[in-house]
Amino acid sequence: MKLLVAGLLGLNLFAAQAPRGHWTGKMALPDQPVDFQVDLDQMAGKWVGSISIPARNASGIPLDNISASGEQFVFRIQGAPGDPTFHASISKDGKSMSGDFIMAGSPIHFDLTVAGEPKVVLPKASPAVPAGFVGEWDGAIELAVRLRILLKLTNGPDGATAVLTSVDQGNAQIPVSSIAVEGNKLTLELAAVGGQLTGELDSAGTTMTGAWRQAGKSLYLNLKRK
Repeated sequence: MKLLVAGLLGLNLFAAQAPRGHWTGKMALPDQPVDFQVDLDQMAGKWVGSISIPARNASGIPLDNISASGEQFVFRIQGAPGDPTFHASISKDGKSMSGDFIMAGSPIHFDLTVAGEPKVVLPKASPAVPAGFVGEWDGAIELAVRLRILLKLTNGPDGATAVLTSVDQGNAQIPVSSIAVEGNKLTLELAAVGGQLTGELDSAGTTMTGAWRQAGKSLYLNLKRK
């Protein structure tokens, strides 16, 4: 009887930890499958995670809204437009999961297989930025369509934080993964979209002139203090 109880407890523990790990797989996009990697772990009783999509030059993108219920697991790409969310069913042996990746209401099938221990990339604190960069900045990225953006830079007790809001994409808030200042030049990395923003502050402290880089393209960007 003791062996049976111990066996059942072991199975329950395994099921609870099943999503934990480094997962690799593909999303079945219409044009071609896209490889991606997901890392999931538990820290201080909470799920944490990150996702990497090599084809999009995006790595260490934070995951949030992570929840598990039985064999069902849900997690979302933090800050990306369209509320991209994974709805997964985990196999009984805990070695694979599959389901739908839903973005802007459109489902895309995906499959993942566990490939080792989790390697979750956690957000790192950035040093405080000079006062001249702190505040809200307006600008626009000239793609096939003009996308207005709002950049907010703040200093707090743990250092600098920044959020980029894509005004014309439903005010989607894209977290900034790293902030660096060298002289009068600001560099922001946005892992969630595989992007980089650079801006050089003018002597008046009212304009930053630089570029938006994403998917191998560099586009002129002008930011004005709001």
